[in-house]
Amino acid sequence: MNHWVPIDTVAKMLQSFSLHPAYEEAQVYNVVSDKAQPAQPWSLLTGTVSESLGAQNAIPLRDWVDKLRNISNPSRQDMADLPALKMLDFYRTLGNGIDSLRYETKHAKRISGLEFPDIDKELLKSWLKGWNL
Repeated sequence: MNHWVPIDTVAKMLQSFSLHPAYEEAQVYNVVSDKAQPAQPWSLLTGTVSESLGAQNAIPLRDWVDKLRNISNPSRQDMADLPALKMLDFYRTLGNGIDSLRYETKHAKRISGLEFPDIDKELLKSWLKGWNL
């Protein structure tokens, strides 16, 4: 499941949380999308990124991480050509079962009065543009 939430939604939620009086000692707000697949499938993300970058094909994450891991002692040129090498540790953690976690979001939505929007192709394209991709 894709748990991404647009930053403007997060900002509005944080504002609501900060203005809401805390009646309990600890307040916890899970700000992750609660949309179930296929509302936000990974194929939408991978397809949009592939299209934007002109990628010919996509391979499973594990295979890609293995390819990166097999580059021993990467050179400066390797790092320039494959910036993902800088985030290899992060990529290793993906696909380790964390997708099966479910977060309780009712409290966050009740306090903020907001719903988590669907992530669509146009939003993904705007993020990629903002990231210079």
